[in-house]
Amino acid sequence: MQSSYWNKVLTGRISRRRALAATGATAFILACGGDDSGGGGLAFENADNARAPGKVWNSGNDWKLADESKDAVRGGIYRGSLSEDQAGSFDAHTQAPSQVLFSGHVHEYLMGRHRGPGIDPASVEASNPIPVLASAWEFAPDGLSATFTLRPNVKFHPVAPVNGRVMDIDDWKTSAERFLALSPQRVPMMDTVDHFEYPDSTHMVWKMKFPYAPLGSRIWSERYGFQIIPKELNADQDLARSLSIGTGYKILDKNQPAISMEYKKHTEYWDGDPFIDRWHAPIIPEYANRYAQFVRGNIQAFTPSAREVLQLAKDVPQAVIVAIPPPDDHISRIRFGRANQKTLPWKDARVRVAIRRAIDFKGIGEFVANKQAFEAGGIPVEVFSRTHVTRGASYWLDPEKGELGKFSDNYLFNIAEAKKLIEASGVSGLIEIDYTVLPAGGGQVPEEDQLTIDRLQASGLFNVNVVRSQNTVAHRQCRSLGQCDGLVQSSTSEDVDHVIFRDYHSEGNTEGEQAYPDPRIDRAAENQRKEMDPQKRIEYLKEFQMLAAEIMPAIPYVHQYTSFSFRWPWLHNLNYGQVETSGEVDGAVMPEGRPTWGGHKQWLDEDMPNRDRGAL
Repeated sequence: MQSSYWNKVLTGRISRRRALAATGATAFILACGGDDSGGGGLAFENADNARAPGKVWNSGNDWKLADESKDAVRGGIYRGSLSEDQAGSFDAHTQAPSQVLFSGHVHEYLMGRHRGPGIDPASVEASNPIPVLASAWEFAPDGLSATFTLRPNVKFHPVAPVNGRVMDIDDWKTSAERFLALSPQRVPMMDTVDHFEYPDSTHMVWKMKFPYAPLGSRIWSERYGFQIIPKELNADQDLARSLSIGTGYKILDKNQPAISMEYKKHTEYWDGDPFIDRWHAPIIPEYANRYAQFVRGNIQAFTPSAREVLQLAKDVPQAVIVAIPPPDDHISRIRFGRANQKTLPWKDARVRVAIRRAIDFKGIGEFVANKQAFEAGGIPVEVFSRTHVTRGASYWLDPEKGELGKFSDNYLFNIAEAKKLIEASGVSGLIEIDYTVLPAGGGQVPEEDQLTIDRLQASGLFNVNVVRSQNTVAHRQCRSLGQCDGLVQSSTSEDVDHVIFRDYHSEGNTEGEQAYPDPRIDRAAENQRKEMDPQKRIEYLKEFQMLAAEIMPAIPYVHQYTSFSFRWPWLHNLNYGQVETSGEVDGAVMPEGRPTWGGHKQWLDEDMPNRDRGAL
């Protein structure tokens, strides 16, 4: 990877990036000859709006876009896609989020993530949740209670047996009770909420077990809060499994396994009639097929691999190129299975550190990001190390800057040092280790997993056995529950408190003790969530990072990097609700109804080709 060369390049790019930031520039330029296919003549130019064809828009500036609702044109069909099928039933309270893809469209929570026109994601305003099914909330200054007010006149979908009736406090009560009784996501709430109270027909009070500082940044999360489901479905498990009924602005209209999912608008949505009529999402597992469907205009958005960004820009010169900065709330790590973790070589922390040091995660990140080709063309690509927490600006410690002291080296690639660590642990010979994956379309191992496996194997220290999961359910049993041996990669976007407790606190795993618990980590984890003083909480978060760097209870994954997605310039009000793509190499998904509220305000351009035609 020619590290000395890239160190010089990065120094130059960082200076240039700071200069661009100082002048308010928001996008990048690719000089002629900058593509990796040897061709020339392609130029990426600054976009002064989010729908400028053939230009680059920086999605970090979405919040600066104006509200376009006054110019909205009603109607049309949004053409999305899904790369995998709905895996479970329609009972969103009894299954993991990955098994109930529909739920983010039809169900809503008490509160939502606060994003929209004029809401800077880095602001205090954005850190506070926005009322959704609750019309208001009050979090007590001592952190021991939260009171939610029922929003009046919210109607459920007009589907029998609920038939569009108005939501009441019993829907909240039965949803909360069923969630706590059955949901695989219930542990975080059970750990923090002592009980619920209902002083009258319009209020719900959460009594906390202790002052819970992160509540405002977790209340909207599908890994903490509960969906509001009609009391009729909460009372009848057969109905809950067979029907999709919520309050969201989309109604699930058709579900054809392995073919498509289709939604129609909820005309009596509590905040007004949505602008778009329908949303169609065919199931397209194959990357090449999704690529082709986007080029033909059959789907709205697509995220190519970094090495195909330049080619796709040539194939669809009228599409908008979107630069996606590395998110600061995303975590990706390799977890250890819990089947025989106390007897295998990596029970010793030195072996776990050696695994991290044997893999060039920075090099993999730069390769997957196509950094060399972009940099050669003048496009700065940011690459950040992953650690054991999300990259929050106020608390994150960067090992590549030595901010973790002597433990910073534990994150840095060095095969010779990895070998010394293994020898010091007393282990001799090649270490046999399983690596569980979820194959993509065509049965291929996902690229970043394959590169990680290759580097681990090439180190000469490990012999990797690739274990292929048959489906998402089997993969989750290893990834989330630890029902396997060896290694498995897992990613999520979440608040730092969720990451710390779910991955590292001894009682955070829903199936039992973590693979490698430590009482010091438990104390730091508990202290940071109970501390209401922001500055003191930051110090506890830093203490946790030092401990995690020392014992390496999981292996932080491939470095984060700038990515690029493409979309046709047909969708307006982009800064309301969810965006179309996740920033990862995947098919475009339809914008969901949560956790970011406001997707019903999105609308389709009057000049959109085949505006009333669904997905093929």
